Amino acid sequence: QTCALPISGYWLGRGLGWPDRFSAILGGTLAAVSVLLGPAMLLRDDLKQYTADACLTLLLLGLVSRLERDWSRRNLGLLALVAGGGILLSDAEVFVTVAAFAALAVVQLARREWRRLGAVVIAGVAAAVVLGGLYKAFVASAAGALGASAHWDGFYVPAGQGLHASLAWILKMLALLRADFGIGPAVVAIPLVLAGLGTVFVLGRPATALAAAALLPEMAVLS
Repeated sequence: QTCALPISGYWLGRGLGWPDRFSAILGGTLAAVSVLLGPAMLLRDDLKQYTADACLTLLLLGLVSRLERDWSRRNLGLLALVAGGGILLSDAEVFVTVAAFAALAVVQLARREWRRLGAVVIAGVAAAVVLGGLYKAFVASAAGALGASAHWDGFYVPAGQGLHASLAWILKMLALLRADFGIGPAVVAIPLVLAGLGTVFVLGRPATALAAAALLPEMAVLS
């Protein structure tokens, strides 16, 4: 899994629609290096489930990018297959799957590509059915045991404590994320993130950019 993580990063970075081969290789290399040099990777040398979570996230975003580059039933089916079966390796990929298919649907709706929109809906439903079946068969019992534990209580939005407490929690989590990714204070991190998402969008991958941008708000709302 540790080796697959930078490989997934390279594949995602290289396939973003760069204008020439050199730019594609450079983009992929920088993406892979950024994965390898992140503080979260350098400070922890033990293999945990978070490695699989990150790897599946990059892989799914890469599959969305590939589908945008070459729209076909095969690529859409491959995305649905990985999204549906990915829960065997990562529980968190469920949320990436939701963001990916929602982003694809929004882009097709904006473009009025009704046939593609229908295909996305069908593929998304198929992935959801597989996800639901695998969740019930392999994950539900473990999830119930984890839910009974108070260990993770501090990682959920304290909505019952009011708006101020919820906003303070979100700011605290953002600070932890900046530390994990090593992108510095907010005045540096926010422009970098926006520039990255904007670049992906301009390169002709609007659904990929939208899916990546939706992950953090989605997790906060669900939390």
